[in-house]
Amino acid sequence: MDKKYEYGTDENRALLKRETENLLGFGHRFPAPGGGSAWLDNEGSPDPSHGIQTWITCRMAHVYSLGTLLGHPGSEELVDAAVEGLLGHLHDDANGGWYPEITWDGKHGPDKICYAHAFVILAGTSATLIPLLDPALRGPGAQGLARRLIERPPRRPRLPLSGELAGVSRTEG
Repeated sequence: MDKKYEYGTDENRALLKRETENLLGFGHRFPAPGGGSAWLDNEGSPDPSHGIQTWITCRMAHVYSLGTLLGHPGSEELVDAAVEGLLGHLHDDANGGWYPEITWDGKHGPDKICYAHAFVILAGTSATLIPLLDPALRGPGAQGLARRLIERPPRRPRLPLSGELAGVSRTEG
């Protein structure tokens, strides 16, 4: 077996470091105007035809939170861009919760889905950990996102459940 694929070898650590840097470098152009994450094409360029999606924005916040802790240049600012979208135009200020996506001109659909909300929890917890694990880092926007997560749940999330489980986690407001 090639040493680079053998866990714990110097060659393996070098491979993992190189691949991590390549993956983190690929996503640097994700920030959309006003915050959030653009869909990236195969070259890493934003593709506005897919809108600004909450789940992708949250994944980018998570990934670049890890990038911040790994010391990857520019990661902290990229977490800022994702959190800005989650605190801004992806959030439903009137009813709470997050829209699954918005168009590049700021329009959103009428529905919300639990899938997107689960990713917001991932993004909020990841970004909040930054200053806890390394006090020299500021944890960009994370405290505001964490507060939004616990302030109040969305009034009427739509659940993809039916039958006996319908409405189990539904909140009425």
